[in-house]
Amino acid sequence: MALTREHLRDYLFNADERAVYHAYPRQIADHVRTDYRTMLDLLADSMLLGDVTLHWDIECPACKMQDHFTDSLETAPEGDVTCKACGNTFGPHEDVLVTFSVHPALRQLSGAASDPDYRAEIARNFEPTTGHELLTQQTFRDWAQNQPLPPGQSLEVRRVGLLFTDLSGSTALYARRGDPRAYHLVRDHYDVLTGAINENGGSVVKTIGDGIMAAFTDGLHALKAALDGHIRLADFNGRSNLSPDDCLMLKAGIHAGPAIMVTLNDRLDYFGQTVNLASRIEGISQPGNVTISQPVFDEPGVRELLVDYPVEAAKVAIKGFDDPVIVNRFRVLSEDE
Repeated sequence: MALTREHLRDYLFNADERAVYHAYPRQIADHVRTDYRTMLDLLADSMLLGDVTLHWDIECPACKMQDHFTDSLETAPEGDVTCKACGNTFGPHEDVLVTFSVHPALRQLSGAASDPDYRAEIARNFEPTTGHELLTQQTFRDWAQNQPLPPGQSLEVRRVGLLFTDLSGSTALYARRGDPRAYHLVRDHYDVLTGAINENGGSVVKTIGDGIMAAFTDGLHALKAALDGHIRLADFNGRSNLSPDDCLMLKAGIHAGPAIMVTLNDRLDYFGQTVNLASRIEGISQPGNVTISQPVFDEPGVRELLVDYPVEAAKVAIKGFDDPVIVNRFRVLSEDE
């Protein structure tokens, strides 16, 4: 039986009040017996509908104590913070976690809900959800556009998997089909890829020309989305009865590493060398191909995922980078598929 909002509401209303105060998403998922990604989606809906409150918390990297950060990105503190337990000073952007509490409109909690011993036990038994992990959920990312970081503020992301895509031959498509028809095909391709990205644990950061930039918690999920996107786009070509000349062909590039998240043009965006390299790798990819950096290729699970693909490693010169970069490229679909 699929978990519904009503099931979650019932849990929030009847569970031990300590379990619904600054609760971990994995903790709730375990208690109601559902998978983690489903719980994140449900918490997103419940937050927007007023059943739960989202908290941004910080964890001291020295003593691991967690403390309340803010209920809104807009009120993120500037500068460093000092741990109340051990006196360690660190940037609030370094270890941002997210927790959820039952909304007061649904249930009023007593002071007993804030039990340090209980929270410590939960922290020992369940992995927390990072702020960046939450923002790879499309619903949360869309919501967060209305809560931008303050000017000049940023969040340091320890690792983000970035997927850049582009359509091959779209300029010629516009010339052959005319702007209105070609535009509709390109727009439909966005829907196809967005589905692949969201269902593989990522979110669309922005569109760039006829391409997409998407963010994931790691390179493996970005790769899964790229493979899925190629296959879905080929299916779309078939369902749309497109001629071989008009078939949409995807190019994809993936890299993973640290980045900076800021608000630019009212949108949460990423900056840094990881972003630059991911974009450049897409630029050297070919139609029907996926090209990934060596750090992504070395991630757990990637080689197993690519066991049926003939992967070719190459050392290439990348504009803007002093040293050659090792990339791994392979064809998902041939140009006649």
